Amino acid sequence: MGCVKPQRRIFELVLERLPFEAKDIFFVDDNRLNVAAARELGIAAEVARGSSELMTVLQRRGIVKG
Repeated sequence: MGCVKPQRRIFELVLERLPFEAKDIFFVDDNRLNVAAARELGIAAEVARGSSELMTVLQRRGIVKG
């Protein structure tokens, strides 16, 4: 795509190419800069470092049951 996270352009390209609006996307990353960049475009995003944190985030969001 010619760019990398946390460059804003990578998230803009994803939004242009996916058939979803920013509000319909949930992004998880282990880097807070990447999460902040996604949030700037209206994408719901959370930091999770490791599988345990990821599971906690997914449970809190109601994506998986605890």
